Amino acid sequence: MGESHLTGPLSVGTGDSSTASTSGADIEARGGNIVTTSGSIDAIGTMSATGTITSTGGGLIASGSGTNVRVDNGDFLANAGTLDINDGGTETQATDTTTTVAISPTTHSGQITTFTETLTAGTDLTFQVTNTLVAAVDLVLVSVGTYGGTADGIPVVNVVATAAGSFDINIRNIGAVTLDAVVVINWALIKGSIT
Repeated sequence: MGESHLTGPLSVGTGDSSTASTSGADIEARGGNIVTTSGSIDAIGTMSATGTITSTGGGLIASGSGTNVRVDNGDFLANAGTLDINDGGTETQATDTTTTVAISPTTHSGQITTFTETLTAGTDLTFQVTNTLVAAVDLVLVSVGTYGGTADGIPVVNVVATAAGSFDINIRNIGAVTLDAVVVINWALIKGSIT
């Protein structure tokens, strides 16, 4: 079967039986748009457009292992809404405040609950987090979720090193009193590249 060309829009009705499909061929929008106003656009293989793919009432979803939504030579824009990383977990630091925390199973975000910190004013400590998803060129974001204790300083956190399979979190007490508290740290991994 050859190509079909439309000079106007391709319209498909509503309902489970109303679909536009192709087997072993492409659906192309040349100089135009592929739009869904109340559904989804699904591709088992690759879906590409030199124009715009718009979904105003449904979603653009890549599901399954090894699938991606990829932007080549352009920008990924969210004019409204958020970037959601729905791949997280929780870990608790054992033994002491410098014990390595292993993210298992591996995820792209989560929360780490530290061992009870005892940091005098103006001091800091560093501990390692292992996660096989992390590469040396990646960006790891961290922030303080909650903290509390009998005498609360003010903890700030940042990542001071990133390597293949791990990153190091530094906690510093910028308060005027001792930080004697469990600190809950939120973190998220954004994959990076130098090529």
